[in-house]
Amino acid sequence: MNSARMRIAATMAMITLALVGCSDSDPIRGQFISGCMHAGAPKSDCQCIFGKLEEKYGRENLDRMSMEYPPNNALMESTMTAALTCRQ
Repeated sequence: MNSARMRIAATMAMITLALVGCSDSDPIRGQFISGCMHAGAPKSDCQCIFGKLEEKYGRENLDRMSMEYPPNNALMESTMTAALTCRQ
């Protein structure tokens, strides 16, 4: 997947992350992975990206940041960085 598609996938994942939950066990993770995959990224990349964001921000901060609208710029940048790292 090229850089432009990864940016789109990351942006879509962040938008989806900000929406109301759809996964029974872990709504935030489920939303993120669903949105990321919907934007065209493989599930393994989406899981990797979410894991890196969770490592960086911690679960509590990530949950809080996911509810911000418009999306947090730092979180968007971190998502892009994680997407590039996960694709390597």
